[in-house]
This record gives sequence, structure tokens and C-alpha cells, in this order.
Amino acid sequence: MTVQRKDDNSQNRFTLREKTQPSTTCPGAQEDVSFDRFDEDTFEQDESQITQPPTTCLENESRITQPPGTLKKLKRSSRKQYQAQRVQVLGEMTAKIIHDLSNMHTCLDNSLDLLEPHICNPDAQGNWANAKEASSRAIRLVQRLRDFERNNSRQRQFINVNSQISELVELLRLAMPKMIQIEIHHGAQLRILANPEDIEQIVMNLIINARDAIMEKRTKRPDFIGDSRVSILLKKVMRSDVGWKSENSDHKVYGVIEVQDDGCGMEPAICEKIFEPHFTTKDEQGSGLGLATVRDTAVKIGGWAQAIGLPGFGATFTVYLPIVRR
Repeated sequence: MTVQRKDDNSQNRFTLREKTQPSTTCPGAQEDVSFDRFDEDTFEQDESQITQPPTTCLENESRITQPPGTLKKLKRSSRKQYQAQRVQVLGEMTAKIIHDLSNMHTCLDNSLDLLEPHICNPDAQGNWANAKEASSRAIRLVQRLRDFERNNSRQRQFINVNSQISELVELLRLAMPKMIQIEIHHGAQLRILANPEDIEQIVMNLIINARDAIMEKRTKRPDFIGDSRVSILLKKVMRSDVGWKSENSDHKVYGVIEVQDDGCGMEPAICEKIFEPHFTTKDEQGSGLGLATVRDTAVKIGGWAQAIGLPGFGATFTVYLPIVRR
């Protein structure tokens, strides 16, 4: 290898000439390889001669060409992934929650059994009976969680929705503030093929949601006078009358569970996404799972759910469930 130094008026440079062996992989390769490079002094003195590399498309967002709506799709996909991760975490917690709830229920139920012989007052006996019924419903909910965690599907049966909701409303009245009245109107007798716990879960979530909306309105309006009402209407409709289409259900007649409240109401834009998982208008106080459970349970049975409302004038939640003949 030989290194020669060449002096020039404009710049100093080294010339490196190296003898190489003929290339066996590339027949046209040359034996002499030469290249020039600036020395450090000249490089510092004439830095302006350096040509900056062209800006890539990643550095210049204006050059990026994307199909319309790509950014929205990416955000929607990211949001769904985040929700899926949250649901996965909740699923992992389910087993532990079931275990703790089962232990607490055992203590509660045993305490009620020990207390029964010592109750003599008729009013106290009525309260004890309500507590016992609530305990029985609680263990059924725990069992439902266990079935879900184990991916078991309980066998459906024909349910008299009217009598089941009437019993549930009597229990829920005990947990309601005195200024909230629950009314139930039986416009038709409904027999639905479903799990009893499904109907209870739908109605309980809807009534609790109505209670929260009423209490929020009363908090914002301390001067509000009078009782508030939660109205439950049971009726039948033809699918052609509501214009709903579904690929997983072809029933012509549907039973309707309609829950109406005179709470704070909501904007039409909120109604469109009120059933989405983890969507809530209650800030940190809400989980965003109650109404999502209502819709998912209705869809599982073969129906659907919808909501309408107006700010300051309450909201109406309607659940449609297929009427199946024996």
C-alpha cells in the first residue's frame, strides 16, 4: 500500500492507492481502489461545502401521503386495544373477587340463620326476610361470575319477566332514597328464553343508572322540590314497527323492558356511545361497565338496547328481547 500527499492551492488531500487481488465474485471489479477525503483542517475551514442529506418523508410530515381516515382508524384501534387490556385485567381479578365474595356471603348467610329464632317483631321479621332474599340473589350473582370465569354457559329457561322484575323491584326499593319512587307498568305478559340472572342484571343496572342520574340532577339543583320517579314499562312490539335488523335474530315479536327516569338527561351524542365499555359520564365514580353489560346481555339473548335523552329532562333506556314460543 502506498500513500502519497498532494499539495494544491485550494485544498489538501490524501490519495490512497491500494493493490487488491482480483475479485472472484465480480469479474468486472478493478484492482485499484482509490478515494479522496478532506483532512480535518480543510474540513473545519470549508464546512459550507457539505451538502445536507435530503429531508426524509418521516421528518417532513407534509410529504406523507395517507388514505383519508387513517389517523382516526389508528386512534380507534388503539382505544380498542386499551379497552381489551383493561377487560383482560378485570378477567384476571374475577377469580379472586369471586372467592372473597363467596366467603363474605357465607358469613352473612350464617349470621342471618342464627338471628332468625330471636326475631319476634313482625316488622323485624319482614326486614329479615328481605335480607335473606337479597343474600340469595347475591350468591346467584356470584355463581354467574364463576360460570363466566370458567366459561360455562348455564341452561336457559322460559322466564316470566313480569313476576321476576316485580320481585326485584320490591328489593331495589329498599336500597333507593326515599325521594325516588319506582313504578312498574305491565302492558303485556312477557315470557323470555334466557337465564334468570340475565334479566335481573339488565333491570338492576338500568335502575341503578336511573338513580345515579336523578341524584346528579338533585345535586346540581338543590332547590328541586318533590319526588323523582323511575318508571318501568313492559310491553310487546313487532320488529317491523321499530325497524331493527340483526343477523343473529329473526324473531318477529319482541318483549320490551323500558326504564324511564326524570334525571339529568344527556346529549344525543352521549346516547350514541353510552353503551360502550368503560365509557362513563360519572368521572372516576363510574366504571363504564353497567350499561355495556346491559347491551351485551341483550345481544347475547338475541335482542338489542337503545337510549334516548335530553339534557335536564331525563332519559329512556329500552331493551328488546325476543319472544320465543315453546
